[in-house]
Amino acid sequence: VKDPEITTQPIAVEFCQNGNATPLEVTANTATSSSALSYQWYLNTVDTINGASPITGAEAASYTPDNAVAGSFYYYVIVSQTNSGCSTTSAVVKVSVYAIPTIEEQPRRNQEVCFGGTAEPLTVIISDSLEPNPFYQWYETKENGVNNIKIPENSGNGATTKSYNPPTDKLGNKYYYVEIIFKDTLGNDIGCTRRTSDIVKVTTIALAQAAPITMGSTGLEETTICSGGSVEDLTATYTGGLGIPSYQWYTNTSGTTLGADADVIPGADQPTYSTGQMIATGTYFYYAKIILDGNGCTSEVFNIPFKIIVIDDPKVISEPLLNQDVCEGGTIAPLEIIVQRSSDVTSVISYQWYSNTTASFVNGTPIADDGINGATSASFTPDNRIVGTLYYYAVTSQELVDCEVVSTISRVIVSPKPVIVKQPDSYEVCAESIDQFKLEVAVNAVQAIGMPIYQWYSNTTGIIPVNTSEEKITTDGDQSNYIPAPTTFDTTTYYYVEITFEAGCETLTSDLVSISPNQGVPYIGAPTSTTYADFGIYSVDEKISFTDDSEYRYGTTVTWSFGDGSEDEVVTYTSSTPSLAERTVTHIYERTSENELEDPIGRFKVSLTVDFESGCFLTDTFDLEITDGYKIKEPNGFTPNGDNINDKIKPLHTGLVEVEMGIYDAWGNRIYFETLTVDITDRNKFLTGWDGTINGSPAQSGNYLMVVKGTTTAGKVISRNTPITLLR
Repeated sequence: VKDPEITTQPIAVEFCQNGNATPLEVTANTATSSSALSYQWYLNTVDTINGASPITGAEAASYTPDNAVAGSFYYYVIVSQTNSGCSTTSAVVKVSVYAIPTIEEQPRRNQEVCFGGTAEPLTVIISDSLEPNPFYQWYETKENGVNNIKIPENSGNGATTKSYNPPTDKLGNKYYYVEIIFKDTLGNDIGCTRRTSDIVKVTTIALAQAAPITMGSTGLEETTICSGGSVEDLTATYTGGLGIPSYQWYTNTSGTTLGADADVIPGADQPTYSTGQMIATGTYFYYAKIILDGNGCTSEVFNIPFKIIVIDDPKVISEPLLNQDVCEGGTIAPLEIIVQRSSDVTSVISYQWYSNTTASFVNGTPIADDGINGATSASFTPDNRIVGTLYYYAVTSQELVDCEVVSTISRVIVSPKPVIVKQPDSYEVCAESIDQFKLEVAVNAVQAIGMPIYQWYSNTTGIIPVNTSEEKITTDGDQSNYIPAPTTFDTTTYYYVEITFEAGCETLTSDLVSISPNQGVPYIGAPTSTTYADFGIYSVDEKISFTDDSEYRYGTTVTWSFGDGSEDEVVTYTSSTPSLAERTVTHIYERTSENELEDPIGRFKVSLTVDFESGCFLTDTFDLEITDGYKIKEPNGFTPNGDNINDKIKPLHTGLVEVEMGIYDAWGNRIYFETLTVDITDRNKFLTGWDGTINGSPAQSGNYLMVVKGTTTAGKVISRNTPITLLR
């Protein structure tokens, strides 16, 4: 009997771990139709039947391999006839169980590349080495993963491989990802889960473009400077491109970038370049070559050359005055310069004047322009109020870089204002005097302002000036002192002197002085004493004060004579304005005997003789009445007829503090008596007086006696008896 015949062999299968396993199937025929077939599947780890192990329960024509363990496994089946014991063995087939694949290496997440350059391929690497080919498909998407577009394979761009070459023909951002599926060699899906990579960005940058060269922070693209100046650092910049730039600076006078290697500046390989000081005049160009090392950005670019024109400095063709000596407050000639533009005649010239305490351009102080002094103009007037030596110079600038020129230094000495330290004196002279008097002035002035120039003037008005030409003294009037010619000084003549200086000091004018006839008027003020203060009379044996109240001007020496034969009193004043105490003297008119008839009572002529500085002697007198310290005047009759005229009789008195009056008839009888105490504050208080009545009845006409008694301020008691007549 023949062995069973296998008509359909099992075939190799591939699937993913834990995925859908594909069954292994076999078909067999038996030699006799009545004989049944049995099956036993075997498993081995190598491609052979030797050492294979029967699989428990795998006894059917179809067997589904285990999908739990990844690896390569080999299966075969033995088909047996149950009755005859005949059997046959199938072919050994390979079953590939692939581990679940993962993306172990994502495509480069972000990259930048210059326009037209070659981007780094986007590549993914999956885990394990699956024998069936993975199938890749790259997509273009958005940043958020929407609007996905399948990328077709085109000219080897790798759109269906693990490495995709993104295009760089459009500027901007592009986003990509890849989708991976797994199939067997026949293109059947082997059940592995699809894998999708991260979304990555590829940015295409514009190629580098050289930007204009800038100068410092000015933003200028060309400039003009003066010889000896320098410009701010030049900076080469660019836009676009990638990578680290390298620089090389060049210079020429043509302004082109052709033949750049011939114009190279050795060592100038930084983004900024300093030209340093530029001396030679002319036109110069500077530019840089820039190369970037970024992906696809290695082409060199050149900046447009930066133009620098070097011109001559302006020239001072007229310098300021070198030296000036002036007086404080005097006239200073303006310091003026004229500047010529040797190039760029349209540029604006500016000026700044400086002052210094030394003849140096170092540490000069700029002078503020007050709107008057011209400190920022071509003509400057120094301050004539600053005493001392100062040096001035001007810095002139054009509105270009480092275009300036400095003038020569001018010295200005401002000397202190001269002052009159000695004024001329005025004189008073006696009328008819022909004495000579020296009018003299002295000035304090520094030598630098020159010798003083004097001119004396005179007038009779006492005003400075009235008519200078007429008042000018032409004879000997140009010296520091002037002696008027001898003359009779019957009127007052005024003099003054004007003093000028060659250095421009303001004119000094002396005080107005005069030579005048003595106008002092000696004058004795009203003498004062206690009795005079109380009763208005001057008393013997009492101190009386006399005062020199001379008008206009006091003399230097005065002589008092009191008219009583006593010695004259001479007083010398210590100043031209003596005090009241100095001008006051006292004198007592003293008794010489107890006999009242020899008392110094009566009128005396007091004299004051003043000796004026002019040599004049003038005298004033005062008639002085000396009393006994009191006065009584008794009337000798009255007419009491009721007409209010002389109706009463009484004594008039002064200097008495108590007084009494009695009236006696021819027989000695007192018919009227009256007393009075006098208050010295009321010197006009008197007795009432007798009205010519006796006990209220009219007295007869006839003769009567009036007896008056009184006490003086000195306590002396006096008595007077006076006959009186009553007439009706």
